Amino acid sequence: MKPVALAAALAAALAATDFAHATPGTAAQEFTLPAAPGHTFRGRFRLADQLRRKPVVMLFWATWCQPCLQELPVYQALFQQYGGRLMVVGISMDGPDTVSEAGAAARRLGITFPIVTDLETQVVSVYNTRRAAPFSVWINRDGIIDREREGFAMSEVPNIQQGIAALVGSRPAGPVAPTPPTPPTQPTPPAAPPPGAPAPPPAPTRPTPPTPAPSAPAR
Repeated sequence: MKPVALAAALAAALAATDFAHATPGTAAQEFTLPAAPGHTFRGRFRLADQLRRKPVVMLFWATWCQPCLQELPVYQALFQQYGGRLMVVGISMDGPDTVSEAGAAARRLGITFPIVTDLETQVVSVYNTRRAAPFSVWINRDGIIDREREGFAMSEVPNIQQGIAALVGSRPAGPVAPTPPTPPTQPTPPAAPPPGAPAPPPAPTRPTPPTPAPSAPAR
C-alpha cells in the first residue's frame, strides 16, 4: 500500500475508534441485543425504538456483582414510578459460564424492565470500555448521553432519584407543609345605631338589696 493511502486508512481507523467510544455530551449509538433467557422480557431490545422519545438508562451488571444486585431494584422502583416516561435496560456482562443465570437472577429481584445479554461485548466496548460493574449510562430525551455512573452504594439512592427526576423532566414532590392553626374567633361588637335613631334603653340592672340595720345587743 502506498504511504498516502496507508496514512489515510490509519486516520480513518482512528476516527472510527474515537467515534466508537461513547462519552457524555455525545449522541448515543444504536444497538440491538437479545433478551436474557429466563427473564420475562422476550425478543430483542433495540435502542433506536427508545431514542429521542424518552430518557433511557443503561445498567451494566452481572450476576457475580453484589452491588449490581442492590442497584437493580432501585432502578426498578424508578421505572415503575415514571411509567412510560422512562426506559431502563439491564445489560448483563456475564460470560458464557454464567449468562444463563442472568434472566432468572433479575426475575427473582422483581425486575420487569428489559434484561439483555452482550456476549460479544459489542455494546460494552462502546459504552463501558473499562468493563466496570455496576456502570450506568443516562441518555436524555434528545438522544444525548447525559452522564455516566460507576459503582453503587445505598447512600447514593437520593442522588440517583433526584438525577432521574431531572432527566425525566419533573421534580419529586416535597413534603406537604402542615396547615397553620386557625386563630380563635373574636366576638363581634354590636353595631352602632344609625344617626338620629333613639338610643337603646339601658340594660336592666339588678337592684342592690338594702343593708340590714345592726341589731341591739341582748340584755
